[in-house]
Amino acid sequence: MTIVDLLARRRVVPVVVVQDPREAKPLAEALRAGGLPLAEITFRTSAAPQTLAAMAEDPAMIVGAGTVISADQVDTAVDAGARFVVSPGFSAVVVRRCHELGVPVVPGVATATDLMAALDAGITTVKLFLLSRSAASQPFAPSPPCSPRSNSSQPEGSQRPTRPPTWQNRPCSPLADPGWSHSL
Repeated sequence: MTIVDLLARRRVVPVVVVQDPREAKPLAEALRAGGLPLAEITFRTSAAPQTLAAMAEDPAMIVGAGTVISADQVDTAVDAGARFVVSPGFSAVVVRRCHELGVPVVPGVATATDLMAALDAGITTVKLFLLSRSAASQPFAPSPPCSPRSNSSQPEGSQRPTRPPTWQNRPCSPLADPGWSHSL
């Protein structure tokens, strides 16, 4: 079973922003105790590599890096123990480096053009940034950009309980980040 298969089986990936790496081990313990032995550590703070490394020391945790935007960040994340990489958009440079290192990568997409570029790079799983958050949302709102060549999309975006997501039961959307992430 691949990392992407494991993530898809869980259906929810906690997206974590940590300011203080000392919070990493207690957070990993809390996630495991809550039945979520995985996390995407965003590379939005300087504490991300240390946080990822501390959480990756726990063999029961599946820890990856998120908001990865450069090949250097891919190297840093993998060196820290990342078992997968998520980028906020499609970057051929990030995808190429992940492929070179043999680490699964899930690039973000918001348009059909983004999806086509990802498919051309051999990507089969993407992180879908919900179209309700983009300027051109109305024409495409009923359907996430899936294709016969992509196995899955990982929808992302703030969802409110009063506005349930329309993509949740689609066969092409086994991974979901409803935007209920927590910052420490």
